Amino acid sequence: MYSLTTHAHAPPSSGKATNNDEAIWVHLLSGAIAGIIEHCGMYPLDTVKTHLQAQRNGRDTMIGTIRKIYKGSGIRGMFRGISAIAVGAGPAHAIYFGVYELFKHQLTIKSDNDILSQGIAGGLASVCFKKKKVQ
Repeated sequence: MYSLTTHAHAPPSSGKATNNDEAIWVHLLSGAIAGIIEHCGMYPLDTVKTHLQAQRNGRDTMIGTIRKIYKGSGIRGMFRGISAIAVGAGPAHAIYFGVYELFKHQLTIKSDNDILSQGIAGGLASVCFKKKKVQ
């Protein structure tokens, strides 16, 4: 089982610890940082996509939409609302990474590179955090 400080990440059958002694907080922190970087990096494109989806005439192009946003709000218009995304992405991705690593650790049978247990762990972590569609 994981501890908050360290754990011996060894396959259950070997009885030996490997060099992968990592605490769960490492995975939580990694997930939070990755989630914030990913969401903040893609935010301007997501803003343009949202504007394209919300238009009534359906004739604007991506470049035209970027120009409209820039004319109306400047470069800040591309990043309006990003703080809420960053605040939500950190905890969500931290938990996702933590759950993935926990399942992977519990399911590992032969070695740290057991692709089947990694795939199952990814699937279980995804099911745990399935988003509901807003209608």
